[in-house]
Amino acid sequence: MVSIKKNLVYNAILSISQVLIPLITMPYLSRVLNPDGIGQVNFIDSFANYFISIAELGMVVYSIREVARASQDKKKLNKLVSELFVLHFITSCIAILIYLLFVAIFSHKIHDYRLVWFALAYILVNAFSCEWYYWGKEQFRFITIRSLITRFLGLVAMFLLVRHPDDYYLYYAIIISAGAGNIIWNNILLFRKIDFHFRGLNWKRHLRFLWVTFAMTLAYDIPFMLDNVILGFAGTVFAVGIYSMGIKIVRIAGVVVTDIFHVYYPRMVRLIKENNICQLKAAVSQSLQLINTLTIPISVGILIFSDVLVKPFLGNKFLQVSTDLRILAFYPFVKSYSIFLSKQILISYQLDKMVLQTLVVGSIIFVLFGYFFSVKWLDKGMCAATMLTEMAVIVLNYYYAKRRLPHSIQLFDTRSFLYALISSVPFIGFYFLAKNFWQNSSVVLFVSAPLSIVSYFLVQKLVFKNALVEKLTAHSISYFFQSSSRRIDVTE
Repeated sequence: MVSIKKNLVYNAILSISQVLIPLITMPYLSRVLNPDGIGQVNFIDSFANYFISIAELGMVVYSIREVARASQDKKKLNKLVSELFVLHFITSCIAILIYLLFVAIFSHKIHDYRLVWFALAYILVNAFSCEWYYWGKEQFRFITIRSLITRFLGLVAMFLLVRHPDDYYLYYAIIISAGAGNIIWNNILLFRKIDFHFRGLNWKRHLRFLWVTFAMTLAYDIPFMLDNVILGFAGTVFAVGIYSMGIKIVRIAGVVVTDIFHVYYPRMVRLIKENNICQLKAAVSQSLQLINTLTIPISVGILIFSDVLVKPFLGNKFLQVSTDLRILAFYPFVKSYSIFLSKQILISYQLDKMVLQTLVVGSIIFVLFGYFFSVKWLDKGMCAATMLTEMAVIVLNYYYAKRRLPHSIQLFDTRSFLYALISSVPFIGFYFLAKNFWQNSSVVLFVSAPLSIVSYFLVQKLVFKNALVEKLTAHSISYFFQSSSRRIDVTE
């Protein structure tokens, strides 16, 4: 069995790269490109990604679960992957036709058709997407190394090619190329691992299981992908540019935790199938501690440091983002906890229909409040609608989980939540102390933020004796030194 500790380390490296690379590119892009250009890119990208979700037919979560279940049976796995591959190609062709139809209908909202063709090219390549196979097989080492390489190449291309405000289309082309590179690499290795055959397949048998996850995916992606689209229709591309920067920062801030669920999800499915209650309870408890220990200080930090974060990070063109960040400050926590309840708990227990009901309600709330709030308050209205939707989803997911799961399964860790809040209180003191000595936002941020981080983990370790912090620190250091002497094999 693959070591979950090693997978957590690989996933942490991948998640950190998802944080670090935008930390490098966003300050550069926000100074080179205008909010209007970034708004156009995010409007088209969100629009196209929703059709990619339609093409996936809810297959990602379902496929991860089925690959995890069939991973020990080579013959069964070959047939499963072949069927899912064919099914995804068929649905992608249908999605492309629908995408082109909607492009024609809403052509008056499209300012640059080059972005449309880039998006179309990615939908075509995505027809061969198979990331779910590597998640289901828990091959996080390969996922991490591959992603780091493509992200680095994209980073280099961005600094070399994006030089002027009109280069926003090149910025989008680089994003598309990096994503396509991942898919092509996945397929090269997959065809070595899987004995594909396209005769005697019964891909239709999966449809009866997929309609729930498909509906779940579409409902989930409405607030996640159509926020920029709704704001673009209700407001302006400038508002989309401002909002997209704010939401990107808080999503990046929470990605370290939410990506951990990619590691835990296949393991949760196996533990439930084996009825291993002892290890199941331990995995759930560890997840809750991770959520509280990592996302609470991130959320408090965004709330306190938002005004000194935006100017040095995004520049003068995006100063309005600071207000959006204050509204979205606790997004990393509420999103992580929401995903924990839905994916790691309810879906692992195959309570997909309950998750669907929750997501449908959340989507209705988001569309209604998102549109009307955006008409009235533009980007700030969309931020408020986003937070309102996530909190509504949490309430419903918690209600369903409490009603259907064994009482022995923990759904919230009050102790680690309070410890995290208390450990974050010194952030306020460091912020105002730095403000008293320096007026420059960059100095205030780079003095008070590191002090806040160090103080938080010291309080967690020395005052509250947080065993999770000690274990993660010790294992990461140990594993780093062990791995440094090994040759990295990207085909593993």
